[in-house]
Amino acid sequence: MAVSQMKLVRTVGFLSKLNPFLASCCIDGFFEPDNAARHISPSLGFTPLAEENPYISLIHKIDELAEISGITPERKRVRAGLVPDPQSETWLLDMGTRIAAIHDERRDLAEQLSLCENAMEQYNHFVGLDTPLESIFSCKYIKVRFGRLPKESAQKLTLYANNPYLLFIPCSETETDEYGAYFAPRHYADEADRIFASLFFERLWIPGAVGRPRDVLAHLEQNISILKEQISALDTRSREIWSSETERLNSMYSQLCYLSELFELRRYAVVHGDSFFYTGWVPADRMRRFTRLIDNMDGVTFEAVDPTPEFAEEVPVRLKNLRLFRPFEYLVAMFGLPSSTDMDVTPFVAITYTLIFGIMFGDVGQGFVLLLAGLFAYFKMRSKMGAIIAYSGGAAMLGGLVYGSFFGYEDKLDFLYRAVGLPGKPFHAMESVNGLLIVSIAVGIALMLCSMVINIITSFKNHRAGDALFGPNGFAGMVFYACGVTFATDFLWSDKNGPFPVSSALYGSCALVAIVLLFLHPILSKLIARRKDWKPKNIGEFLMESFFEVFEYVLSYFSNTVSFLRLGAFVLVHGGMMMAVFAMAKNGNIVVIVLGNIFVIALEALFTSIQAMRLEFYEIFSRCYKGEGRAFAPVRLK
Repeated sequence: MAVSQMKLVRTVGFLSKLNPFLASCCIDGFFEPDNAARHISPSLGFTPLAEENPYISLIHKIDELAEISGITPERKRVRAGLVPDPQSETWLLDMGTRIAAIHDERRDLAEQLSLCENAMEQYNHFVGLDTPLESIFSCKYIKVRFGRLPKESAQKLTLYANNPYLLFIPCSETETDEYGAYFAPRHYADEADRIFASLFFERLWIPGAVGRPRDVLAHLEQNISILKEQISALDTRSREIWSSETERLNSMYSQLCYLSELFELRRYAVVHGDSFFYTGWVPADRMRRFTRLIDNMDGVTFEAVDPTPEFAEEVPVRLKNLRLFRPFEYLVAMFGLPSSTDMDVTPFVAITYTLIFGIMFGDVGQGFVLLLAGLFAYFKMRSKMGAIIAYSGGAAMLGGLVYGSFFGYEDKLDFLYRAVGLPGKPFHAMESVNGLLIVSIAVGIALMLCSMVINIITSFKNHRAGDALFGPNGFAGMVFYACGVTFATDFLWSDKNGPFPVSSALYGSCALVAIVLLFLHPILSKLIARRKDWKPKNIGEFLMESFFEVFEYVLSYFSNTVSFLRLGAFVLVHGGMMMAVFAMAKNGNIVVIVLGNIFVIALEALFTSIQAMRLEFYEIFSRCYKGEGRAFAPVRLK
């Protein structure tokens, strides 16, 4: 339940051994390369290794050929220490020439096929024209326009029936348009164009041809059939080439990808003469395996050291939790991973998130539905959220046992309480609103105090004793907050309960001391750190800044605490929604009840999960967690 300790591995060896070293250390997926130039003095003469990857062009060539043929290369595992085949490039170029020739020929045929299909589509509209097209196009004194008219406009052509210079011949029609051609003498062509433009005539440009439109269509159909056969034959040839060379192609593709990835890892190295220097991160619990891989390699030596403080913020983070808590690493990562020197809050999040969700979504039946849905999503769909939903459903079932709620029914679990000797359900949420809100505040207070304890531990761990002792989320802040809670409790204390157990003078004096320490936090922190600049440069500015900072602390304590009222509010919302469902289900309509439960489960589960995450990220994390870590990203060569 912590952040895995990382070791910085520094390796020196002959440049000829760089590839074997990388192939060995990246085989298990527990080595993350780092820029070696940052870990060595420039005065030693090492310079970055600048090389051009010789395998990229070949990989792109295979991808290009595969795209042309509509095939996806399959990558397979290759053996470590692979050496490229010098004949591969020659074979690949020869194959590319053959595939490219087929592709070029197919492209030309496809263009011809497209032209024929477009022409066929145009001529289909004018199949009713029983006149050779060459006769029409060869007219010297007549202009002709092919196109279409809206049917409403075609009816208006009767207005020009007495015009001897205008002739429209309809050829075909659709639901909205009428296709045809109009004829006019050349000296009257402009006027005819104006008339038909006013009728919304849309001109269509048909390709030139010989014969009647029906004859042209028959010829086009024959051409299309021939072109499709030729294209199919080319596709068959292309597939035959690929099928005969598939195994070799996939093998070459896998080898080239492996060698390319291996070559890219060389960019992290620095070299001097025929020597290289390489660095990377390895989890401490994997060092024994790493040592066995590298110790047997001649010409390479390494040392594993703990990261220095200057690189503490750049150390990659790998979480190491019990399997029970691992699903909640997903929620922690959404906010940000802890740094290598911070505490891993995953177990804390797992407990508090399920607690918050169970309080807000307390229903045995609906929680069981969420539990089943989460298990299905986790085991069948491999969803990370599935396990979280399952945990949330289990917590909702426990909350439902406290509230006595089963799919919204408040009395269906009474037999269970009587069986264990209870007179009824432990808590009547809808009848004890004040008690519910008090419990919500109490839960919030406990969680905030726990988050402050985590912050104190983390601050001491990071050698920030001033923040741990005098910070708003340190010991002074925790004492002041506890005193404030005690004061509020004393204010609301009833005389029927007897005298308040804590003296007002005690918590008042503790609060006064705590607020003075908060006020002097910047000065005291610097004094503990033995910094010489502990004195404020301007007393007035310091007093003003400290006053507003303390005021902000007090407001944040209050607002964060009040924010936990949403725990009780969502319990009441759940009860209200189910009351509305039963009100709509007159006479116990089971269909309405089932649909209402489905609606409530979907809607409230979404809102409850959002509110639970909000409480985690804002009210809790703001006091103990920054999430500034960088995820461990090891390299695994296939």
